Amino acid sequence: MILYKLIAIFFSVLLLVQAYVIKVSTGSYLLPASLFSFVWFLFTIIPLVLLFNVPVNPLAILYIFLAISAFSFSAIPFNWKYAILKNKEKELTVLPELNSKFIHLIRYLSVILSITFSILIVTSNGFPVQAFFTDFISTTARYAALRGNEYLEYGIIGTLSTFFTHFSAVLGAIVTFYKKSKTKRFLSFLMSITPSLFAMLTQSSKLVFFVAIIFYLSTTLLMKIYSGKHFLFNISDIFKLIGISLLLLPLIIIAFVSRDGYSDFNNSNEAINLLLPAINSYFFGSMYAFCDFFSFYMGFHSMSNYKVEYYNLGYDSFKSVFDLFGGTKVFPPGYYNDNYFYKDVLATNIYTAFRGFIQDFGCLGTIIFMYLLGLFFHFSFYKLLVKRDSWLAGGIFIMFFGFACYSFLISIFVARYIFLITLSFYFVLTINGYINRKKSRLN
Repeated sequence: MILYKLIAIFFSVLLLVQAYVIKVSTGSYLLPASLFSFVWFLFTIIPLVLLFNVPVNPLAILYIFLAISAFSFSAIPFNWKYAILKNKEKELTVLPELNSKFIHLIRYLSVILSITFSILIVTSNGFPVQAFFTDFISTTARYAALRGNEYLEYGIIGTLSTFFTHFSAVLGAIVTFYKKSKTKRFLSFLMSITPSLFAMLTQSSKLVFFVAIIFYLSTTLLMKIYSGKHFLFNISDIFKLIGISLLLLPLIIIAFVSRDGYSDFNNSNEAINLLLPAINSYFFGSMYAFCDFFSFYMGFHSMSNYKVEYYNLGYDSFKSVFDLFGGTKVFPPGYYNDNYFYKDVLATNIYTAFRGFIQDFGCLGTIIFMYLLGLFFHFSFYKLLVKRDSWLAGGIFIMFFGFACYSFLISIFVARYIFLITLSFYFVLTINGYINRKKSRLN
């Protein structure tokens, strides 16, 4: 088992090497190929090292490396050095335009509407708001249990709540970019994620918070691109991330505890025994679950048996698109009925986006699909760099980063909000550009 784990770690490190080689050859760590490789290096190396005793099939990690390599090869047809040189003009043309009162106004409106719709969701499902203050742990536990079994009604209110929660993070990242002092930047960041924190604490929904952070980071990277900076992070960014993580850690722990309905904090050993498997399952379980599914799919020994569907032609990965055109396929709570577990260390029914890709297109088909998907994202990224008003391409970059980070759970394209965020970003920034041009003509 140790040899298998070391081989798997080797394949994981190849993803980091790939990200670096792409950066050297193109001049940008923010190229989708480099970003995707780096993100999946983190998604594989951290669980492989931290849960070293959990068995893994190294061939599954090799397959992930091959799929991401296919995605990365799609960057070859483009002249990235020319595009990056062309992109430097945006620092003088695009950046001043985004620091506008209109974007500030839409940002404030998004925050208010998000919290309003979140309250309406809670009350419309029979939970009085005051119960979250008088009996927080048990109330959120009951709410989470009902949500997990899909007994709650969301409708259009739920869609609007999720949309405005994530759009607040997108616009908040733009506003924060222009803040000069550390205090103002931190307060702006806090306002940007307040809707997701509110949803996480009142609805025990850690995923909403996680996705909001993804959107905030993706827009921050987009603003770096607009300012002509193509590095991923520096030492200062690492310290900021550590500080913010430590600050938010108590709230995340509360969300874990409330979901499990555990409220006896007098016994620290019991609390740790409860939290560790939950954290392992939530953050690291999906990679191990995919490895076990891949073993079963390929006919190797696996810890669990799986109900495999073949050639769904995209339904597992693009459910929201199929539903829009009248699709009627119903998925169980959590998307898959199969469960993977290893002793008392972790248990999950989340298998990364790669299970859905394989069930949609097969193993070879997934490699081809990843190449074509890479072509789409790299073509859009090229337009983002070379065009001045590349608002749609900017929205697609946010979509890409959301897809890359969310893929350790499932394909983000199963959710409607990813397309709403992309289109709304395009419309808001297009209207903002029109307002700025009109002001310039009047002046």
